[in-house]
Amino acid sequence: GGAGATCAVTVSDPSYLTLSKTELSVMFGKTSSLSVSNLPDGASVSWSADEKNIVSLSPSGTGNANCTVKGVTAGKSVTVTAASAPDITSSVASGGSVTFDESKFNSACTEVYGNKLNYVTFTLPSSSRGTLYYNYSNGTYDQKVSESTKYYYGGGVFKSALSKVSFVAEPDYSGKVTISYSAVDTSGYSYTGAVAITVSEPTGSIEFSG
Repeated sequence: GGAGATCAVTVSDPSYLTLSKTELSVMFGKTSSLSVSNLPDGASVSWSADEKNIVSLSPSGTGNANCTVKGVTAGKSVTVTAASAPDITSSVASGGSVTFDESKFNSACTEVYGNKLNYVTFTLPSSSRGTLYYNYSNGTYDQKVSESTKYYYGGGVFKSALSKVSFVAEPDYSGKVTISYSAVDTSGYSYTGAVAITVSEPTGSIEFSG
């Protein structure tokens, strides 16, 4: 599904004014309407949004306005809460490694705002379940992933590439691992998401001798 936003709308005194809605649920890029009732004769309403890059309010007749969601960050008079991206799923055997597919991150990004992904930062998983490495291959790696490092879609000169991030599961762990991340798209909008990894026990026969 597409991204949505919730707009908490406030109106200044006088208290006898009544808003048609005190909360709007609006899909990104879509428009919903607001109106004020109990206006005295000859009175008018001035509509405004503190975060104009998020929500635009355009008058539509006396006491009416159209509210269009343009982007998502924290607002003031209008508060917008972004929908998070859909989970990115993956699987790996205990003790094994899986390299993140950056195209999945980009697809999740486009579902939020319709824009391409710029970069992500990760919240590190519990070390008892596994570790994130950069440029991992057969037990060797450049470095561990850092929470402060930005990992870019498509990489680039002097930029850490998202496609080189790998998760290595602990040999004695099986179950679910959820790795949270924060992302910014190419238009500068931010959102959150998660990588859901299923860690399975190794399969195969075990031979005993003695």
